Amino acid sequence: MRNTWTQLMNRLSLRPSSEAKGGVRAHRPTLHAAVEAARQEWLGARAYFETVSEPELVDHAIFLVEAAEKKYMYLLKKVREQGLVAPGDETSAVGLR
Repeated sequence: MRNTWTQLMNRLSLRPSSEAKGGVRAHRPTLHAAVEAARQEWLGARAYFETVSEPELVDHAIFLVEAAEKKYMYLLKKVREQGLVAPGDETSAVGLR
């Protein structure tokens, strides 16, 4: 599992990629974009949880919410470790954690 997260973080480099075809430099998704995508995934999972009523789907929804939340928290931690400010997180900008 740790290796998977390491690979993910390596792909979410803040540097532009020079691997684009035709010599045009393509930009990899930024860590901030990954945090925002994870946040949206987490919010979507929470909304899904609110709509289900079948016991099997409730279990599934709980799993999705917990997984999305862990991913989001992990990416927020990585942003803060790099001294960056996460989208919508003014507290890390002033050192309040």
